Amino acid sequence: MAKAIADTDVVISCIGPTSNFSPGTVMSEGIPNILAASQRAGVKRLVMQSGIGLSNGKELSAVNRWAIRIHRRIFSKTIKDKANAGRKMQRSDLDWVIVRPDFVTWLSL
Repeated sequence: MAKAIADTDVVISCIGPTSNFSPGTVMSEGIPNILAASQRAGVKRLVMQSGIGLSNGKELSAVNRWAIRIHRRIFSKTIKDKANAGRKMQRSDLDWVIVRPDFVTWLSL
């Protein structure tokens, strides 16, 4: 992976499970691998796409906040894996950003 990202300014990760009902640990294991490869390649910035389920939703309407609460219960394993990945990224030495798409976008996919 370090070879693939050599000579870049930033890595953008959109990794995620193929099923939110059985997510495994693709993000919590994948992000540390991306972090290590970025450090070996000298890349200093990482953007990770995460999920709205990790937001408190205060910027959303009451209906969307309600939907997020339901979403958290249904996809709790995925949310835990994403949260774990996010914590690992936050502890890294890289400049990082976690991007969470809004709920409307999630619904339109």
